[in-house]
Amino acid sequence: MADGAPHQASPMGDTTEDSIPLRGFRVVDFSKRYPGPFATLWLAAYGAEVIQVESQMQPEPQRRLVRDADGSLVQSKRDVRVGFFIAQNYSKLNCSVNLQQTGSRDLVRRLVQVADVVVDSFSTGVLSRFGLDYATLRRMRPDIIALSVSGFGRTGPARDYRAFGQVASSFGGVDSLTGHKGGEPKTLGSALDGICGDAGAFAILAALYHRARTGEGQYIDLAMSEVQLSMMPQAVLDYSMNRRRQGPRGNEDDIKAPHNCYPSQEKNRWIAIAVSTDEEWQAMCRVMDRPGLATDPRFADRYRRWQNREELDILIQGWTRQRSHQEAMEALQRAGVPAGATYNVAELASHPHLNERGAFVQIDSYLGRGMVHRLPGDVGERGSARYTAPPTLGQHNEYVFHDVLGMDDRDIQDLVEKKVIF
Repeated sequence: MADGAPHQASPMGDTTEDSIPLRGFRVVDFSKRYPGPFATLWLAAYGAEVIQVESQMQPEPQRRLVRDADGSLVQSKRDVRVGFFIAQNYSKLNCSVNLQQTGSRDLVRRLVQVADVVVDSFSTGVLSRFGLDYATLRRMRPDIIALSVSGFGRTGPARDYRAFGQVASSFGGVDSLTGHKGGEPKTLGSALDGICGDAGAFAILAALYHRARTGEGQYIDLAMSEVQLSMMPQAVLDYSMNRRRQGPRGNEDDIKAPHNCYPSQEKNRWIAIAVSTDEEWQAMCRVMDRPGLATDPRFADRYRRWQNREELDILIQGWTRQRSHQEAMEALQRAGVPAGATYNVAELASHPHLNERGAFVQIDSYLGRGMVHRLPGDVGERGSARYTAPPTLGQHNEYVFHDVLGMDDRDIQDLVEKKVIF
């Protein structure tokens, strides 16, 4: 836990319960958009005090703030993308600091001195200009842990390249493997952003554990493109050993068949099926009322099924097109065959399995009451993660500057007049 000013009673409420794993840790978060905020969301939900440092001059883009007629910033209630901010920033605190003002540097240094972790997603070189590079942070606090998220890392020839998730994903190689066989590469959109947030949270927890054992801080240089690269070991190994370049292959598997996504009788409703053993295939043949397919020489074992997978897919489509995706899934699952309906968001929100497991949480925000996902693997018998409203811009200025940093009203007013804080 951070030294310096003692942790005051947080606006997040009572976090003294032992069931909250990260109680007592403080995180100063300069990151924006998706990967960094999602990393700190894990920490905030599990009890860490995460303080976002944000500026009215350059607010978090996901807030979707707009200028009112008088020039003031107001929340857009028509842009649904504000949901990104709500879903990634609940259970956090927020203070408003204009980092462009010279006087902000001393304020930020004071925050760092009472923090355990600092997170940023600035372009390479920005932190150095602000006097917040890791070498400077360590001089202020030798055991500080810093996570820096970027598209390509803080070293190397591509360190100055700009990137969002889609760009880093393409650079990481996965787009060359995604899409239908013989077709054009397909992007995975923003999928990498969330995975990088997971990787960042895990790295921070590992660094905190290391510090508890050794007293040493850590600098974590998280390159999104390298996170993507780590997710395709088979393609990398295949090339390194065989000089073979894999390409798009749709939903096919290297050795399993049937392994695909099949249309149902409903428009835009599909059923995913992944058979890996002869026993599963025989069970599937019984479900389809085609027992003869189990002994058909074309499909009698895994190798021959894979060799004749295109013929096999046509036969299976003839069965799936006669029933709903839900009916097909339930019939196959009852027989022990791995199968899953491809659900849309409306189906997920009302699904009895997810609701019984508490997969969704109702949360209040400045836009009203809405639903967010419960963090996967919420620890404890009843779960210990916190799900409190996401902060408005500068909502916790008084707590951060007065209670955490011990500033008096005169000092705070002076910084307001200098436009360091808002």
